[in-house]
Amino acid sequence: MEELDRIIPRLRAAWPDIRIIVRGDSGFCRDAIMSRCEGHGIDFVLGLARNTRLTEIIAPEMDLARWLCRLRRAPQRLFRDFLESDNQGDSSYCLT
Repeated sequence: MEELDRIIPRLRAAWPDIRIIVRGDSGFCRDAIMSRCEGHGIDFVLGLARNTRLTEIIAPEMDLARWLCRLRRAPQRLFRDFLESDNQGDSSYCLT
């Protein structure tokens, strides 16, 4: 987060109207980082580590992707949006 605090003011000073998007893998998918981005008006795209809850939510898409893979004989990529909130109910995020 220190890096975000260091870089964002510099970007905003140089380009006040720039749209900033933070992208990171699952190691950066932390409430503190998402909250900091929201506080600065920054969009973010962060990966999610596979977990039981996520696996259950995307099970239908995974089944369809496997079926399409067999049918088309090529790997398939499907997307699904759903809302998720933090454990305290303070924030909700749209996950894709």
